[in-house]
Amino acid sequence: RLRHLAGGLAGYTVERTTRTPGALGPNATVGDFVVTTADGDRIAVEAKNQAQLNLTGRDGILAELDRVLANREAAVAICVSGRDAFPGEVGTFGVYGDRVLVVDDGDGTMTAVGLRWALAALARRRNDPGAAVDLTALGEHLDRIRMLAERFKTTRRSLTDIGKSVESVRDTLAAMRTDLLDLVDEVQRTVSTPSG
Repeated sequence: RLRHLAGGLAGYTVERTTRTPGALGPNATVGDFVVTTADGDRIAVEAKNQAQLNLTGRDGILAELDRVLANREAAVAICVSGRDAFPGEVGTFGVYGDRVLVVDDGDGTMTAVGLRWALAALARRRNDPGAAVDLTALGEHLDRIRMLAERFKTTRRSLTDIGKSVESVRDTLAAMRTDLLDLVDEVQRTVSTPSG
C-alpha cells in the first residue's frame, strides 16, 4: 500500500525494514517501513495490529515512535494501526509533534492521510524552518480531519454491513428459488402421475 501511495510521487522510494537493524544498534529493528522522498527526507512507518495501544508511558506508542524516529533516522514517524487500538482521545487520526497516529482497517485511505500529513509537515520545514504555525488554524484542521475520519470509518462500516445484508438476501433468494423449483417439480410429478 505504501509503495502504491508513493508510486505516484517522482523520486520516492519505500523500503521494508522490518528485519533490518537501524541506527540504534544491531538488534534494533523498530520501524517497519521507510519512505524516502525525492529530497532525501525520511518518513518511518510502524505497523500495528493489536487490540490496544497505550499512548504514553515507557511502553506507549509515542515513546515507541520516538525510538522509530531515532532508529530509522527519520523526520516524521507514522503508526498505522489495523485495529481501533488507540485510546479514545486519539480517534482515527492524531498528530503529536512529528508523530502521526492513524487507524486504517484495510483500504489505505487513512494511511494516505497520514502520509500526506507527513509530507506537508516536511515541505513546511524545508520551505521555511523558522516560520510560525497558526496553532488555531492547525487545531481546526486537525479537528475537521478527525471528524471526517470518524465519519469515513462509520460510513465504511455501514457499507460493509449493507454488503453482508445483500449477501444474506442473495443466499435467501437462492434457497427460495431452489425450493420453488423443487415444488414445481413436485407439482409436475403429481399432475403427471395417474391416480390409482
